[in-house]
Order: sequence, then structure tokens, then C-alpha cells
Amino acid sequence: MVEPDYPEMNESIDKISLYAPGGYNFAVETPQESRTQNAHDVETGMSRAKKLVTLDFAFRFSFGFLGSTQSDEGDPLKVSLLTDADLPMGSLLRCRVLEGIAADVSSGEPPTQQLPTGGAAPAAPGGSTI
Repeated sequence: MVEPDYPEMNESIDKISLYAPGGYNFAVETPQESRTQNAHDVETGMSRAKKLVTLDFAFRFSFGFLGSTQSDEGDPLKVSLLTDADLPMGSLLRCRVLEGIAADVSSGEPPTQQLPTGGAAPAAPGGSTI
């Protein structure tokens, strides 16, 4: 088995490939049970504390982004990771997409389009989009 070529930890997030063997690369920005929302800082290449949530709230699942993706706002596509594993901020792992929701957050309206994937492995690069 050939080991995948993973990026060095100090490389820019735009060099993290979207595709991983049998899944997608997911980077953890905010670990589950955290009260601090973190975001990747492009200038420093580090995570920056973005927002502190109220005392009675914590992120139930790890939250992060898919590698080499970009939303209309220029940020990577955000993802919630459904696992009970305790993953530290900055972890890079291989995941499968179970389901997606297309949402226009600028409109203030709730999401209107559900994107079922059935947990299938991704198409090869150049195949269908997420």
C-alpha cells in the first residue's frame, strides 16, 4: 500500500487536497465540547479564536472545513464531523460526506436544498462536485 503524500503542518490550507483515499480531507477548527469558535488565519497559518459562545452552550460536534474548497465568501466549505472521538484543533482526517445542505447565509432564510450523498466515497478528481 502506498502512503498518501500529506502536507507538512506548516503548509497553507489551500495545499490540503480535498480528496483522501476513500473520502475527503477534513481539518478540525473547533473541537467538540469547545466554547470557543476558531477560524484559520491565512496570514499566520494558525488558528485564531474567533468567537466565545455563552456559558450554557458548547459545540456538540467537531467543526471544521474541507481541504482545497472555497465558498462564495472566500472561506473553505464548513463541515460538522459526527463522531464521539476527541479530536484536537488542527487535526487532519479522512471522512465521508453523509449529507450536505446548500444554504445562502446572506439571505437570512433557512437552508432550502438538501444534498443527499448516502455516505458514498467521492468521485475521482475532476468528477462530480460536492
